Amino acid sequence: MSQNQDHLYKDLISIEIRNTCSGILPREAVRGSSVKVAGRDVLATWKLLVALVVTPTLYGFYTFIVVLISFKFFAPISTFCILVTGSYVTIRLYESGIDIYKSIHPLFLSLLPWAKSSKKLRTVREQLSTDITNLINESAPQIYHDLMLKE
Repeated sequence: MSQNQDHLYKDLISIEIRNTCSGILPREAVRGSSVKVAGRDVLATWKLLVALVVTPTLYGFYTFIVVLISFKFFAPISTFCILVTGSYVTIRLYESGIDIYKSIHPLFLSLLPWAKSSKKLRTVREQLSTDITNLINESAPQIYHDLMLKE
């Protein structure tokens, strides 16, 4: 097994914890709050907590196993450094890889010559942007009286 695959398998535990809770926690936050719409802040906080707590705990455990198996002076230190570096690379590649994977299907559909839905979507987005800008320009002075004074 290659070194990269080792890091991927070691990081699968933290990735699986993040993915499992990333679907559950935002739904609970939205359900329990009258203000939240999507719960993205809960998702970002949870991913940060997993990255800051679970990952170093796992690396400490892995380093402890290396100490038990073969105790050489620099083996635990080098193992810990390699694990941390490998984890950072794996997490970065996983996050960007998932984003790329999710964007391939719409990109492929937009490149098809018979896909007119992308042109229609662009015109709808432009019209929506214009409508929202007009609504804000009309409603903002009525809602925020200070806006007229500043201008």
